[in-house]
Amino acid sequence: MRVFGFTFRPALLLTALALGLSPVAGAQPAPAAAPTPPDPARLTDAGAAMDFVERQYSRRPEPTAAQTRARRYGQGEVQYLLGDWRTASIIFQDLVSDPESAKDPNHPEALFFLADALYQQGNLYGARIYLRELLALETPRFQQALSRLLEINHQLGQIVDVEAWIARARARTSTGTLSPELAYAYARAVQRDRSRPKAQRIARVRELLQPLSQTPGDHQLAVGYMLGTLLVEERKLEQAAAHFAALTTLPLQTERDQELHTLALLAQGRVLYELGQLDEAIDRYNQVSRESPHYPDALYEIAWAFVQKEAYAQAHNATELLLVAAPESTLAPQAKLLQSNLLLKLARYDEANASYHDVIHAYAPVRDELEALLTVHRDPVAYFDELLSRNDRVMDVNLLLPEVARRYAATQDDVADGLRMINDLEVSREAIEESRHLAQRVRTALAQRGVEIFPDLQEGYLRADAVENAVLAYEHQQVLVEEAAAEPFLRPDERTQLAALRAQREARFERLEELPTSLQAVQQRQARLHQQLKELDRQAFAVGYEIQSAEAVARALRKLVRDTRGRKLGSAKDTEHFISRIEAEEALLEQRTRELARVRETLADERLKAGTDVAGEEQLKRELADIHAAARTLFEAVSARPEAAPLTEVMRTGGDARLQIASLRARAVQAKRALREKVAQRAERLHAQILAEERLLDAQAATLAQASAETRNLVGRLAFDSFKRIHRRFYELVLKADVGVVDVAFTRKQDHTAEIQRVASQKDAALRQLDRDFAGVLEEVRP
Repeated sequence: MRVFGFTFRPALLLTALALGLSPVAGAQPAPAAAPTPPDPARLTDAGAAMDFVERQYSRRPEPTAAQTRARRYGQGEVQYLLGDWRTASIIFQDLVSDPESAKDPNHPEALFFLADALYQQGNLYGARIYLRELLALETPRFQQALSRLLEINHQLGQIVDVEAWIARARARTSTGTLSPELAYAYARAVQRDRSRPKAQRIARVRELLQPLSQTPGDHQLAVGYMLGTLLVEERKLEQAAAHFAALTTLPLQTERDQELHTLALLAQGRVLYELGQLDEAIDRYNQVSRESPHYPDALYEIAWAFVQKEAYAQAHNATELLLVAAPESTLAPQAKLLQSNLLLKLARYDEANASYHDVIHAYAPVRDELEALLTVHRDPVAYFDELLSRNDRVMDVNLLLPEVARRYAATQDDVADGLRMINDLEVSREAIEESRHLAQRVRTALAQRGVEIFPDLQEGYLRADAVENAVLAYEHQQVLVEEAAAEPFLRPDERTQLAALRAQREARFERLEELPTSLQAVQQRQARLHQQLKELDRQAFAVGYEIQSAEAVARALRKLVRDTRGRKLGSAKDTEHFISRIEAEEALLEQRTRELARVRETLADERLKAGTDVAGEEQLKRELADIHAAARTLFEAVSARPEAAPLTEVMRTGGDARLQIASLRARAVQAKRALREKVAQRAERLHAQILAEERLLDAQAATLAQASAETRNLVGRLAFDSFKRIHRRFYELVLKADVGVVDVAFTRKQDHTAEIQRVASQKDAALRQLDRDFAGVLEEVRP
């Protein structure tokens, strides 16, 4: 048997004794090599490892609730600074939801970080909730939080009374001044409040912005642009033109500055256009960068400036450039129609007629498809709402539109807001269901698993378990040395007893050799298991992707059948049979999705259990320790005989080691017991938190159900109204093109009629001249 680098063959001694040969007689075979005594340094290392376990894990006091919150706050702040908004929001959400956290000095900061992390993720409503909660507290971030709240209200298009907030902000400073960010946000809020008299509102906004415009900083361009819009609103166009011109000379440092610079150029061009300074307006429009998203607007307005100048050829060139530079722009259809009108103005009738027909051929199918979408269903509102409700994942209702029309839907703010609200409701519903599922999983884990629930305690447990394994292996090797020394002095009955103990020991020690005896060995085993689990998880992900692809195909087919139901593409029976097959496939895919989710949950559980499972087998170690104790009892009885002096010396030499072994095993067992007690305490606290969270989830689910009921058919109505507006736009576009075709024919007819009239007039004039020229001749020939 191979044990820790040396070979032990007890069967040779047993064979010799069975033949009646004396172990020391000269006529016997060469004795087997004696087992090497274990290295005492291994016990020293095990003792040091045990000291570390006790110091860092088993005897270390559990952190208080305040310490735990402080540690979590630090973790959240690190994730926030790293820009991991999702993880930061989860950590801070966990902190602020704890009722005890309101007493924590970090509570206001946690509220701010949570609100800002939600804002960065686009969750404006959630961010607003926590900003309002923060503003109710005493915090040095009051002005910063208020400016962010006003920014959110601006983005949501909501007007609120901010005067009370501003008064509180002023009262919290010794000078009563507002930060530049808050002053700018306050000015924008006042500008949007149309309930104020116009002159009073403009004066108030100018009063707030004027000091900021004189101070270089992040808001200088934005403030200047806003002041320019006030001049336009007052119809002080010449001052506005000069103001915007001055803005375009300011240095640019950020992308936002570049955007405001472009907007200032456009604004200056529009003001000059209204002033009738068309050449100057065109010059400003031409300064807009070709890389700017506003370049198509500049080209379109250049074309109209040339139209005002009656320079139709130049206007046509501008529209041609727009269609080449930005064919996907929402201005492209209007530019194409304007181009057709210009060709008509230029009397290029054939080209104008072809251009009008191009518009009709390009956009009449879009108009017809929209019209069919709005009329093929008896109740389009219910259709849209049902379509959204039957999708497992909230879809963008604009995907129902033809591709060309989607660009126009993107400009419909009300539809975008409605969809965002419905999406938020759906995300909230899924989050509640996921939270409930996670709560149930944690509860199950607390009931079925132990130390692996808490990684820090799990590591300590693994270290203690590795020490116990190492000590047991050392003891096993020590027993082998004592056994070799006792062998010559055993009686037959003692040999029988030892043989039985040896058989039991060898069967168990083969399993013990597979257990790790150091933290490094534990980590290596974990790494191998995790790699295997990772491969299984990769395969599960691939299967999930295939299921999602199949679900997408099924949804597309079902939508296609529903949308074409009224087009007589097949018999009703065939259609119903096809739909039933799709539904059967969807049901099967849903079942597979649930099965896959359970598999992935099992993989996640196994990943957590891997470390503890490979370090366990407590029963095995207790049995092996009992076998060692029985063997040692036998050896001590033999060592009491006078002839067994060599064995007595071996037993005496190993006495200190046995004391260390017993002490280390007891300490390891005690450490693991203490860690299990800590696990029980944490599990109890966690269970109480889960119950509290579940009560919150029930309340949130009730609120969500009420909100969902109030928004019933909301997206359907918004989508229907939006689609009608988009349909109207394409209807008018095609109608104008149709009228343009008639105009081409009518104008051509007018030109022909005018030409005929001109020739007829010339003929009449020539006849009258001939009459005058030959009047005398005619008199002579008259009878």
